[in-house]
Amino acid sequence: MVGTLLLNGCAQTGPAIAKNTGLQVSPHGRYSGLYQASLTQATTAAKEALQEIGMSYDAVVTKTPTQVLIQGVTLKHQVVQVTLDAHNAQQTEVSIHSGYYGNKRLSLQFQRLLAEDLRAGEKSR
Repeated sequence: MVGTLLLNGCAQTGPAIAKNTGLQVSPHGRYSGLYQASLTQATTAAKEALQEIGMSYDAVVTKTPTQVLIQGVTLKHQVVQVTLDAHNAQQTEVSIHSGYYGNKRLSLQFQRLLAEDLRAGEKSR
């Protein structure tokens, strides 16, 4: 099912999980989630979600068969980096980071909109 966020467990020494979201959070504020979506589907949905959170500029700076890196700036001049890593043909890990320690509100909003956009894309097929 496209857009379903997989809940990942973590060891005590591993990354934290954002409460009730299934997202992993690094010590420096990178919010990551694993989605049932191809890299292409996740990239399209990520660009839509970035526009919805107020991205005024974005550029795909790296693209390989298994990874896409999108960088941009919000209307509030926050630099945002989104990394998409294909785990396989139908699973993509999507992470977002803004600022040195991250931006919890922006990151959670992005991940929520990403999941919604992936679900909407699934329904239209």
